[in-house]
Amino acid sequence: MAKDQTRWVLGPKESRKVYVKFFSQRTGSFSQVLKFEVVGALRTFELSLQAGCEFPTINSFYRNVFMTHKKTRPAQQPESLLAKTFVVSENTFDFGPLLIKKDPERRATDATMRQVNSSVLQITNNGKYKVEAAFTLASTLPADEGGSGEKSPFILEPETMELEVDETKHLTVFAFPEQARLYKDEIVCLLKDNPNPTVFCI
Repeated sequence: MAKDQTRWVLGPKESRKVYVKFFSQRTGSFSQVLKFEVVGALRTFELSLQAGCEFPTINSFYRNVFMTHKKTRPAQQPESLLAKTFVVSENTFDFGPLLIKKDPERRATDATMRQVNSSVLQITNNGKYKVEAAFTLASTLPADEGGSGEKSPFILEPETMELEVDETKHLTVFAFPEQARLYKDEIVCLLKDNPNPTVFCI
């Protein structure tokens, strides 16, 4: 069949295949109607087409990602010193106070350290395609991409993961501060074939 041909002559019992291609520069749902006319017929014949275009995605809603969350931080201490809690009004996950100068190399063998200095985030593929995700810290990015160049106390494990549709895996975030001060960073999740990174503030 010739490309872009829109008129055919069919003999009795004869059939032809019509191939419809779909391309989109944006995500969303799309619909269109193909209309066919037959010479001598008094009406047109319609065929409805529907298609969707989406990126691979993960569920970034805080209730799905973070095990513990509060809408606002209490105003007074010690209640305001939260531990391993996502604060909705601040859009930030707060590890809370931690002892400084711990050796992060012991995190794999020291069960107590792993319990105190780490937290687990749930990463769920809520899209329609397999997800290949890579995780990094914003502070480690090149300067022209917003990286600070400052050593971060946070460690991510694993740094990559693959998720089938509706599958959930755990991202472990460690924190090993070296000084008695406030540390801030961002977890940047990059998904293959999705140009929009997902960011979690910590």
